[in-house]
Amino acid sequence: MAETKYGKYIISDPKIAQQLAHHSKEAEYPWKNPAEVYLDGDLIPGCPAWLDINWIYDTHLPSVPGWVKPHKHAQNEILFFLATKIEISIGKGKDREKHTFSHTTAVFIPAGLTHCPIVYKSVDKNKPQIMLALLFNPEYT
Repeated sequence: MAETKYGKYIISDPKIAQQLAHHSKEAEYPWKNPAEVYLDGDLIPGCPAWLDINWIYDTHLPSVPGWVKPHKHAQNEILFFLATKIEISIGKGKDREKHTFSHTTAVFIPAGLTHCPIVYKSVDKNKPQIMLALLFNPEYT
């Protein structure tokens, strides 16, 4: 949408990411469609953040715990889950905590904090669940 002066800042056709760092190549993803990347330094030069949106359907259950390995980033990250029942692990070793929630929730992950796996516990068969990941870096690392 770069036909106007500011159209270059609007992304309606996402970049498709087939494989992401920290995501297992061996384990089955809980969904068959790849991540839709709406913001990054390639789509919008100078953009300081990376944003992807994942659609999770009831046919993607049961969720496989190993699809995203425990990892950390050098930058802050925000994970946003829209109306879903999910479990996320934060921390590692004796400090590791599991949190389960069943309503729209945002999770702030400070730089350097180990997080994941994410396990989807249930998805309403009449509507998909949505997960957004916002990393404060122009690429997913």
